[in-house]
Formats: sequence, structure tokens, C-alpha cells
Amino acid sequence: MTIFEYLQEKYPKGQMVLTSLEAKAFGVRYPLQPGWLKDVGHVYIAPQTAKDLAKKLVTKAMKTQSDSKAEYCARGAAILIRAAAQEISR
Repeated sequence: MTIFEYLQEKYPKGQMVLTSLEAKAFGVRYPLQPGWLKDVGHVYIAPQTAKDLAKKLVTKAMKTQSDSKAEYCARGAAILIRAAAQEISR
């Protein structure tokens, strides 16, 4: 899975943003700069990176007071776990 594919699945309405946690995991400069997605959208997310970030997103989801932030963290974690499992099973 690429960063672009991850974002498409996480934000089905077309929003394309990374949290600071995601940016750090993917090696993307934060705050996001104009053209960032064009520069890194094609980058493949390795299974270990996906698993490590998923753990961090679950932790963040459990700590946040915002329901919408918790939902997006949980959604991102689920996508990454599924992608990592599919890659490992190949």
C-alpha cells in the first residue's frame, strides 16, 4: 500500500492530510508543505512501518478526548493492520 492509497481509504471523501504522527512514521516533513502528496504519495508503506504506526494510532485513539480524532485514528490503524497482514500473507 502506498501513502496515497492509505489516504484514499482513510478519507473516502477526498481529504488528503497526514497527522504529525503519520508524517513522522512515513518520513514526511511536517507541517505539510505544498506539493507534499505529489512528492511522497507513491511511497510504499512497509508492513513493519504499518504495524508500528497502527499501534501508535490505537494508543492515540484511546487517549484523545475528541470522538472524531479517535475515529480517524482507529480507521487508520485498521487500514494499516489489514494492509500489513495482506503483504505478509503474500
